[in-house]
Amino acid sequence: MVGLDIDGVCRPAVPRWLVGDPPLHEAPPMPAHIGPGSRVARWFDRDGWRADFTRLHGADALAELDAATSVTLTVNRAQWPANPFHASWPMVFGGPDGVPDTADFEVLLLPWIGDWVNGLLARGVQVVWSTTWAEAANTWLSPALGIPRLEWGQEGTDDRASDQTIEWKVRGLKEHYRRRPIAVIDDQPWHLTGADALDLRFAGRKIPSLTVRVDELRGLTHAQASEVDDWLAGLGW
Repeated sequence: MVGLDIDGVCRPAVPRWLVGDPPLHEAPPMPAHIGPGSRVARWFDRDGWRADFTRLHGADALAELDAATSVTLTVNRAQWPANPFHASWPMVFGGPDGVPDTADFEVLLLPWIGDWVNGLLARGVQVVWSTTWAEAANTWLSPALGIPRLEWGQEGTDDRASDQTIEWKVRGLKEHYRRRPIAVIDDQPWHLTGADALDLRFAGRKIPSLTVRVDELRGLTHAQASEVDDWLAGLGW
């Protein structure tokens, strides 16, 4: 089975105006409070950022990122994730005009991931969401990716017993799927929670597991998806 994150995996963590040729969105002016030497300031220099990205990751990586699409989701406060590891509704949509009950939310998605997930499901592989988006992943993200509803791997997991998002995610996967071979795809550093959380074999059971660490600026790559495919094939899937 496969546990799939959204932010930083299906959804690269870069502004839409840095992606696409021509850009998917017009760049806004840089806010006055951002200093010219800050990391965020680089996001307002499209050519410079893309040159740096290509130097670090290569032209093929930039081409994969340029294949992303911008999707407008109409979201509402009642269905917004309430767990403490997800950005709150007021934090995302609050402003000088108050906090609305409904809003348009622009997301950058890698559309090929939907085809890949559908291919896994067609092979009989179970794919679950492992994300702070909770059931909102099925409400808004699954339709945008063109995939069916997936189980949420952290369903019912106490979100008050963990200090870190990745620890909470892994506890949920352990609780629900501890006897299943599992590949977990996430952009967060697994080593922060120690060997026990990383050991998805669960208390010494010799159950195969794979962890795929994704660069949040790139999202899941075709090479990483192939790594998961090869791992599953080795298990007879």
